[in-house]
Amino acid sequence: MREVFVLGWQSRIHDALPTMLEKSYHVAPIVGEGVLEGVFTQTLLVEILVTRGGIDLTGEVVFDRFRTACSLERPHRDVLLRPETLTIPEAECDFAEAFHRQVALSALLLTEQGRPGEPLLGLVTAFDLPSATGKQFL
Repeated sequence: MREVFVLGWQSRIHDALPTMLEKSYHVAPIVGEGVLEGVFTQTLLVEILVTRGGIDLTGEVVFDRFRTACSLERPHRDVLLRPETLTIPEAECDFAEAFHRQVALSALLLTEQGRPGEPLLGLVTAFDLPSATGKQFL
C-alpha cells in the first residue's frame, strides 16, 4: 500500500499543485487535527478558477481560504466517502455506476464509517482496482 498525499488547511496551494501535477494526483484529502475534513480536486480547482476568476498561485494562499468549497459538508461529484469495510466488488460498483452516470469519479476516501470528521484510512482510485483484482481493463 502506498502513502496517501494529504494536505492541511494551512498548506499553500503554491506548494501542493506542482506535486499533484507531477504525480498525476486528481484528489488531495485535507486533514485537520488528525481527521478528514475536506478534499481538493482538479474539478474543484477548475470550479474555483471559473467562479472566482482565478487563484494567486505565487503567493501565500492556503487551502483554508477555500474551506467552504473544499469542505466535505458539501457534495463533491468526483469523490465518495466509504467505510473501511468497503469490498473490492463494492468499489468496482461505485466506479461503474459513476461511469454510467457520466461522472468522473476520481477516488473513494476511506474512513471508519465513511463519514467526514473521522481519520482518513485510505484512498482508492480506479487505477488501484486492476492490481487488486488481477483483472485487465480495456
